[in-house]
Amino acid sequence: MKGKIICLVIVLIVGLGLIVLSGFGIGQEEVTIGLLGPMTGTAAQSGNNMRDAVALGIEEVNESNRLPGITLRMVVVDDEGNPTVSKNGNMRLVYKEKAIVVIGAVHSSCTLANMEVTKEAGVPQITPISTSPEITQKGNKWIFRTAATDAIQAENIVKIALEKLGKKRLAVIHPLSDYGIDATKVLVDISTKLGYPPVAVESFNPDDKDFSSQLLKIKEKNADTLIIWSLYEPAALIAKQVAQMGLQIQLMGGGGLTNSKYVELGGEATNGTIMCQTYHPSSKEPHIVSFTEKFKEKYGRNPDPNAAQSYDAIMIVVAALEKVGVDDKSKIRDAIASTLNFNGVTGIISFDDTGDAPRDMKVIQIRNGEYELF
Repeated sequence: MKGKIICLVIVLIVGLGLIVLSGFGIGQEEVTIGLLGPMTGTAAQSGNNMRDAVALGIEEVNESNRLPGITLRMVVVDDEGNPTVSKNGNMRLVYKEKAIVVIGAVHSSCTLANMEVTKEAGVPQITPISTSPEITQKGNKWIFRTAATDAIQAENIVKIALEKLGKKRLAVIHPLSDYGIDATKVLVDISTKLGYPPVAVESFNPDDKDFSSQLLKIKEKNADTLIIWSLYEPAALIAKQVAQMGLQIQLMGGGGLTNSKYVELGGEATNGTIMCQTYHPSSKEPHIVSFTEKFKEKYGRNPDPNAAQSYDAIMIVVAALEKVGVDDKSKIRDAIASTLNFNGVTGIISFDDTGDAPRDMKVIQIRNGEYELF
């Protein structure tokens, strides 16, 4: 009898222990969300903003037990902004880490390379930052995007320059990359259709530091507007050299200029720059205010549009997992594809048949070193 009592006590203790431990995640199914982008290099700030926003979203979901029985785990791979490294990194996330969804990358050239991996593996992927129109024009049903495409941004920028600012002599400068080349085609097409083709289109290698020859040609053409379609580091150098040369010209650009590093590196030369984006921290909508405050409290800085688009990406994934669970990646893909009127921090998101989410844009101008609504 004594032995039976002892056994019963042990069983009760073990059972209670398991109940307590379950409150600390024991017994939870852990699933991996892959994140792929530049954590180092010239676009590291964009990659870090993407990583931090997704981490914030995952933390909120895990703490709220929004996915009962499921714990989300993020695995980050630094692709260095290199397409080959990015493709290999996606293979690691898909085949080694068993990611059920991949979020990334930043550079369009990297996403164009690495999205073939998720396509072949049948794993859904959302890029919150890459903007090349080509990404969603290849018939790849596994790729989605929460960023506004270069086509949307470029059309807005040209119309603002011509119709709102009354500019007539546009010039464009861009890197020799998928990001720069694809956007410039749109810029040229739209401005030409509106009756004012660019007076100058100049290019540079992504690693260039001196843009004086291109800027001299733009000056000779008497351009009144310079559209810089580049990531933040070369854009900041261009803005500084424009100021050093004394060019009186309106600076404009795409999403690459909305990163705070553009202002940090370019200083006063960036003042007056106009761009379009999906998000601004001044919004008073409660769910946007909540995101902005949580991000700033956790990381000590305001989120930029890249962070906001990344937060929307993970929350769209979570909404899909709530519907179909975590076991069937095809069903997860279909649930993401069916996203309709999702009330994100970057606006209302509905994916079209290509995986893009067209939406209205906010016009932003840098004034006294701050990004303000125009």
